Amino acid sequence: GGGGGESPSTPARSDAKSWKGQQRMGRTPHSGASPSSRSPTVRTPSSSSSSSSGRNGGRKYYEEYMPQRDVEVGLERGWLRLGDLRVNPHNRSEAYATVEGEPVDWKIEGSKNRNRAFHGDVVVLQRVDRSGNVVPFTPEEKASEAEQAAEKAAAVDAKTEALLSKLCPLASPTGEASPSGGVEPTRRRMFDEDGEEIIVGTPDHDEPDDEFDDPYDYPDGLEETMAEKLVHVQARRRRKKRADDEAQGEEEKQPRKLAKVVRVAVCGHQTELIGRLASSRHNGGKVSHSDSYAHFLPFDPRAPRVIVPLRTRLRGKDLDPETFNDHIFKVHMNDQWGSSFMHPFGQIVECLGERGDRESEFAALLDQNKISQTEEFDEQIMNALPPNSWTIPESEYKARRDVRDWRIFSIDPSTAKDLDDALSCEKLPNGNWRIGVHIADVTYFVPQDSPLDLEARDRATTVYLVTHSIPMLPRVLSENLCSLAPGADKLAFSVVWEMTPNAEIVDTWFGRTVLRSSGQLSYGDAQELIDDTWDEAAYREKLASVEGEGEGTATSAEGEAGNGEANSTGVPATKGALPSVALMRCMQRDVDRLNKLAIILRRRRFENGSLTLESPKLFIKLDENQNPVDVHKYDRTASHLLVEEFMLLANTSVGQYIHAAFPNRSLLRQHDKPNARKMQEYLTLMEKFGHPINASSSLALHNSYVRLSKKVSEELLQVFMWLGTKPMQTAKYTDTTRRKGKELHHYALNFPIYTHFTSPIRYMLDAYFFIVFVFCVLMGDNWV
Repeated sequence: GGGGGESPSTPARSDAKSWKGQQRMGRTPHSGASPSSRSPTVRTPSSSSSSSSGRNGGRKYYEEYMPQRDVEVGLERGWLRLGDLRVNPHNRSEAYATVEGEPVDWKIEGSKNRNRAFHGDVVVLQRVDRSGNVVPFTPEEKASEAEQAAEKAAAVDAKTEALLSKLCPLASPTGEASPSGGVEPTRRRMFDEDGEEIIVGTPDHDEPDDEFDDPYDYPDGLEETMAEKLVHVQARRRRKKRADDEAQGEEEKQPRKLAKVVRVAVCGHQTELIGRLASSRHNGGKVSHSDSYAHFLPFDPRAPRVIVPLRTRLRGKDLDPETFNDHIFKVHMNDQWGSSFMHPFGQIVECLGERGDRESEFAALLDQNKISQTEEFDEQIMNALPPNSWTIPESEYKARRDVRDWRIFSIDPSTAKDLDDALSCEKLPNGNWRIGVHIADVTYFVPQDSPLDLEARDRATTVYLVTHSIPMLPRVLSENLCSLAPGADKLAFSVVWEMTPNAEIVDTWFGRTVLRSSGQLSYGDAQELIDDTWDEAAYREKLASVEGEGEGTATSAEGEAGNGEANSTGVPATKGALPSVALMRCMQRDVDRLNKLAIILRRRRFENGSLTLESPKLFIKLDENQNPVDVHKYDRTASHLLVEEFMLLANTSVGQYIHAAFPNRSLLRQHDKPNARKMQEYLTLMEKFGHPINASSSLALHNSYVRLSKKVSEELLQVFMWLGTKPMQTAKYTDTTRRKGKELHHYALNFPIYTHFTSPIRYMLDAYFFIVFVFCVLMGDNWV
């Protein structure tokens, strides 16, 4: 074939190298898949060779997979490409693939073109037209467009320019037919475009009862696929090939290419699914005792239905026919899926319980999301933890800044126990304010690569359910030793600003601290202090009812007489879990000042282009048996916005500090601009509703919603804003080895640099940033 003059750095070569690496790993599915620790599969017709005729008289529903040798040649020469597959959860007959070097995701229409590939797989793709015919791959590519894109990308980064110069294609005078009948290129350009306009048609509805009507497409880039997370099979240089923001918008307006799957390169999908059973003879109907097989309908709409045998033994017992229609099942899909069968085969491995039962539904929800952890931790981990009576060693007092004389308090939900952040506010002699955000130092208790560290990485986050949570860290840490509860010395890391009354930052200090929280406020408490509706008399009665409190408390700081006292620093004392009356008065002044500064910061942030598209959250009320009895909208008040604003400021300050220390090796939080095509669809829709929207920037979009809020009801505004989230990309973690300058920009916040730092008890990546930040601070200016 042609293409002998390709540079070894072109995307096609990159795909070919990725493919060969995947073959060495033995991760190709459906044909010769490597054995794994999966549960045993049942012998079904699908386990036989895909060339077997099966029960359908030899009819094949899908094309046979392209031979491995032809795939290697196609990837090498460019007429085949690798892509990460995403299935539209609203319409399973639609799928999209992110292809390296392509500005717009390729579209796979219909289950036949998807050819037994699943959401999360890395697939080998071949271009097709609307009729499903292979698009010839010719040398008449849009070379000039590729060169222009390369020039724009080079202007973004000098290093990228050097890279692109190495990718310059070499011409070859001849070309020859590919195994698929198309024409291979006589030369390879970096951007594999043929310039042919593709008009996307209506998807094939070849799977009855499997489609879901939705007027809005599944947003491109909505989530990172499992294959992307687990197997880095591509260099992902497409971001470096993008030009500036304007060029990116133009690229996204290009016609979407259509493709079909010719082979699955890497299995990135879940092999165990959660769902229910339905009759295979009566579409969607109930299963009868006489049925030998049934359709398994996964709760995940992106997964296909699976054929399962009903004469199955679970744990040595026959499957109870009474459970067929009203229970939740876990099914393991077989490794092989023959081309003669419309659906894959599988085996029931577990009955999770009755549908509608709370515990069964919780178990199914956790299993479906691959959350296998419980509230308990291994004995080895628990034995290595310090006891509840642990105290801070003297060496830490000497190594850290002692801020126990600062009036520090937390603001959290009333039921919160894992208090990982607190605030402080103090007026300075020069009239400015010393504002502090204090974060629990979790990393002190989690040695690197220890069993606890490995377990926390595996859990990644605390999982919150309606009735309980599954913690990332043992509760002795998250709710005791690390939690910034009042009245005890705690290890923390603090970000402290000197701020003018107009919320201008004069100076910033970062460092490890030892603190003692003065009080724990709920959002409701803080809101009462802001609104000046705090009832001091009622609070005194509440204090009096606390065991050992007597008739009230007083402090020398307030000059009251009584049985209260001040600590050695003059900070009003805390009695039990409740602040004294004097301390509540002091905190009221602090909260009021913090709120005034937060209002200024928030107003300035939106004036500078920040955008909020947060959807309303629901609050579920439970009875004494933990059953839901009521649901209502969770109201966000000024106290919520106060905390949010200072956490954003802390995250931004830390991100800037890390990036300054490691400009080429830092991990940050980044948010791309909205998808241009989907945004245009949204703008057209709003125009039809008679409410034109300006989305030329995040600031323009925010201002449009402000104007809209004065014309429509709050409920309708929420609907319009929810529709506005459809074109939005998902924020991602990124590293500065792959992105530079404007590519690190966070669109929604309109921040040039941003990271996560303030929740290390609940999120492992926050703990990671915490470690990096501590290292930066300890190193000072001695960067290596």
